Amino acid sequence: MSAALARPAPLLPRLRRVAFALAPGLLGAVAVLYYALVLYEIWLAPTHRSDFIAMRGWALFIRRAADPTMLYDPVQVQAFFHALIPNFKDHYPFAYPPSFLLLIGPLAYLSWPVAASLWMAGQMALYALLPAEPRWRRAQALGILVVPVTALTVSIGQDGLVVAALLGGGCRLLERRPVLAGVLFGLASVKPQFGVLVPLALLAAGQWRTMAAAAATVLVLVVASGAVFGFRLWLVWPEAMAGLSHYVGGERSLDHLVPTVAGNLRLLGAAPAVVWAAQAAAALIAAASVWRVWRRRGPGRAASAVLLVGAMLATPYAFYYDLVVMNLGLAAFVLDRRGRLAGWEWAVLAAAFLVPPAMNFSFCTWPVSLPVVVGAFVMVTRSALRPGVDSGGGAGQVAALSPL
Repeated sequence: MSAALARPAPLLPRLRRVAFALAPGLLGAVAVLYYALVLYEIWLAPTHRSDFIAMRGWALFIRRAADPTMLYDPVQVQAFFHALIPNFKDHYPFAYPPSFLLLIGPLAYLSWPVAASLWMAGQMALYALLPAEPRWRRAQALGILVVPVTALTVSIGQDGLVVAALLGGGCRLLERRPVLAGVLFGLASVKPQFGVLVPLALLAAGQWRTMAAAAATVLVLVVASGAVFGFRLWLVWPEAMAGLSHYVGGERSLDHLVPTVAGNLRLLGAAPAVVWAAQAAAALIAAASVWRVWRRRGPGRAASAVLLVGAMLATPYAFYYDLVVMNLGLAAFVLDRRGRLAGWEWAVLAAAFLVPPAMNFSFCTWPVSLPVVVGAFVMVTRSALRPGVDSGGGAGQVAALSPL
């Protein structure tokens, strides 16, 4: 046996192989524990502590209100929650577009355990299946369900998985089924701040059928929600959205939960002018990068990664549970590179997995999410624009459409 064959393998690669072998099992065990605790609290020991209170409470409010526009009055909503839940102390103003009520409206007709179970299970199913390529569906579904931010989002009953699934599914279907992709992008407008870069990407790639389908879907949502709940809601919504922006900007106790540029700078105590100038600059950089990548490469994993990670850089309003959108972009990046990543890229991915649970702790008063979001965006954009990559779509890219 030669000396080269007898020499033991370097320590770092061996440790990396051990970590890759143990990590899925550990993450899976933690995720299963999270989901088991959620089911226990829903069915056996209801505490009504999750943010699902807001989803079902808003649905009940709009069902019972004599004037639906009162849903956009924080004082009226707060009084309703106080009457609904004894000793209610949280604050849940409604600032979604009226089309969001089409999604949550049915919850008012179901009991708490049934409504909560369907809400959480439905989101998990959409998030696991819509963005996944058929060839890798099982592995992708398992992977995205065990990462910490997915379990956290489910455990608090938030809606981030729905919008992430619609955006991710739209990216996956874009070349093969452009009209259906447009419908999914249009449905994602129920939480519009994460889709602001989508029209730019579609325009850069010349996806006209998708743009038309998305616009038609948004129009249908406006008409349907107006017909069901009243068109006056659409007149009141812009003012309510501005009011919520002022509330989040002025409520310093929420800053550690906000992974945006604006939220991180507020956490550092920056002046409002600096905060909004930096947020505008970040949005412009994200928009320019999306335009360049989608113009050069067209739809595909790499372009989807830039779009989905860039969504977190462009929006000023998001919470840690919305990082599920970025997760799909990071998964797209990993698949596009076929897992062949540099050490620093693995470090960025590890940080992206760890940041959401860290932000969930109130003692985390440092802007830990900003370097991760910026680092992730630089990483996926650099990869998408690396020299030697052919532009456009083509048969080779048709098999690589998923953002997962």
